[in-house]
Amino acid sequence: MTNPVKTHFLKLILVAMAGIAVFSIASFAGNLKTAQGDASVLLQKVRNAKSEEEKNIQLDHLATFKPVTVADVDLLTKTVAHQEDRLGKAASRSLLNIEAGSNDLILRLFNSDSKKVHLLGFQISLKLMAKEVAPKILSLLAAQPRFRIKAMDFGGATTANLEYIQQAAEALAGLADQMAIDEILSRDEIMAIPSYGGPLIAKYGASALPKIIAVARRQDTSRSEGAKTAISVMDDEAAIPLLTPLLQDNDPSIKRAAVNGLISIYKKTGADRNLVEKTLKRELDSKDAALRARAYEGLLELDSGKYLPMALEALKRDGDVRPTVLYALMRLRIQEAVPALKEFIKDDEIANPHWTTDRKMAAQAIYKITGERVPYKGLEEDQRFYKDPYNP
Repeated sequence: MTNPVKTHFLKLILVAMAGIAVFSIASFAGNLKTAQGDASVLLQKVRNAKSEEEKNIQLDHLATFKPVTVADVDLLTKTVAHQEDRLGKAASRSLLNIEAGSNDLILRLFNSDSKKVHLLGFQISLKLMAKEVAPKILSLLAAQPRFRIKAMDFGGATTANLEYIQQAAEALAGLADQMAIDEILSRDEIMAIPSYGGPLIAKYGASALPKIIAVARRQDTSRSEGAKTAISVMDDEAAIPLLTPLLQDNDPSIKRAAVNGLISIYKKTGADRNLVEKTLKRELDSKDAALRARAYEGLLELDSGKYLPMALEALKRDGDVRPTVLYALMRLRIQEAVPALKEFIKDDEIANPHWTTDRKMAAQAIYKITGERVPYKGLEEDQRFYKDPYNP
């Protein structure tokens, strides 16, 4: 083959290869557009699947699909609202792929009449920290009927509505929406469940504390216990100046909450250890037994070596704090306490109606710390009720 002919032949090959490449790229781009921009195609492929295997593949494709248009969201929303099967679940997972900055798409979810879709919207808003969506969530929460926690039967519609209210509140608290504080604090469905509502509203930190304290002081409402729990679990260092005056409060429950709040903040941030220690030492002589018990426990947490002798002495002379101290020794696994605990178990001089229970707790503490099973008065009776009294 002569050089001119060879050159011409090579040019033809290169042109053909270029054409194939352009076609492949165009084809890939077309497929990519279908996979990313048209939910209707993917939904149809699921419905038209000829076998279970093919259906599973198409459901996986749908679940990884990323909605980018209003049309996508509307179609997937309808699917979630009306399909309880795997198709509805795959559509839900697809909606969870909405990207940050797509507030218009998130708000579109709340146009649905389906609360199930709204729950997805709450979840997505929090995941993407879409603070601009918070006003809409707050309006949905405020529109929900109110009911007292004691009147709930926790069945059917009541449970569903409770979930809706609580997830809306969780989204708002997570987004730190200040406008929602009053609404959350006013809800029995949230605050009258102290272990739930307390930590939830506490996420707002110092900014919500004045209002939390006001609710805590209202003894006529079931929400006050939730507010006290919120004070107890504060972890915002900026809350310390607001908690400090409460240490002198006439209400023992408010005072206890403030002490616990300071401890919580110290554990989280390391702030004001001296204030915490000084406060706890002062409360060792409190008339409030629960506060005394918390003081011993807190001091053991701060410095077990320094305050262990004082705590062990309290075991003998203060029956009201005994269970808390024993539990603290067990929880903190304080090895140095074991000899005293063994003597404590043998001591017959201490008069206490719960002496058998206290002996058992001491034995349990030793077992947790060392693995040793020390016999105690009442063991034989306990063995009739517990498979293992040392590790119930």
